[in-house]
Amino acid sequence: MKQNKEDAADREAWASRIRSAMDEAGVTAAALAERMDVVKSAVYHWRGGVRIPSRQIHRKLAKCLKISVERLNGWAK
Repeated sequence: MKQNKEDAADREAWASRIRSAMDEAGVTAAALAERMDVVKSAVYHWRGGVRIPSRQIHRKLAKCLKISVERLNGWAK
């Protein structure tokens, strides 16, 4: 049970960082999905804390949001 709570907390932390970065960049979910070449539902899942993006797309996501990978991952402010 503890693992599920940690996973949920990780997903919510990701969601919060992505929402914040999207707001700061003035990027909508539809625009981000288009830039990332993913379906809109993927972006909605990230924003909603349903899923964490795979490591393979962290760099592209950070670039599209104009933030560092470190900030996206919560390693830097």
